[in-house]
Amino acid sequence: MQKAPRRTSRARAQDTFFVLLTLSGDVRASAPVYEALSRRASEAYFKSTGTVTASLREAVLAVNADLMARNVEGGAGYRAHVVCGALRSGEVYVAQAGACLSWLQQSGDVAVFPDDPVDLRGRGIGANSNPDVRLTRYTVAPGDILAFSDAALADAPRARVEAALNAGAPGAVADALSRWWASRWRRW
Repeated sequence: MQKAPRRTSRARAQDTFFVLLTLSGDVRASAPVYEALSRRASEAYFKSTGTVTASLREAVLAVNADLMARNVEGGAGYRAHVVCGALRSGEVYVAQAGACLSWLQQSGDVAVFPDDPVDLRGRGIGANSNPDVRLTRYTVAPGDILAFSDAALADAPRARVEAALNAGAPGAVADALSRWWASRWRRW
């Protein structure tokens, strides 16, 4: 999560930016790589002067360009899956590319984006200069819960995820999802 930096355009001054990046491919990434890519997404978003959705797309494209450069320069095979969002005045705008999801719980109802998790098996970003970036927007209110996840929750029974998201405060949601994840691995 990143609040707007002090020197940002007036259009972004009240925005809060969120990002979840997962890396896959031929190489393992260290924490500094994740941090650099997340920072790059945030900087691109807050430097953009376009609409919120255009700025989110720019954030994803900035990470894509960084990954492509790393792949060319170092011969690495980085691929990323990303979901990022911007909170602005009671609305959350979400951009997604690759195998990541956003989940929104509002008054017991749960929405997932993209709404067809089977459609997540795309290549993500870092492989070409024109990645598939999907966008959506939610109207939010106090008490709503927005969660980003990798593709692991796409494989979870929808009822389990919905129960976890309806567990209450964010800490309870995280505990419920962690318990499900732990139970999943115990079965193996």
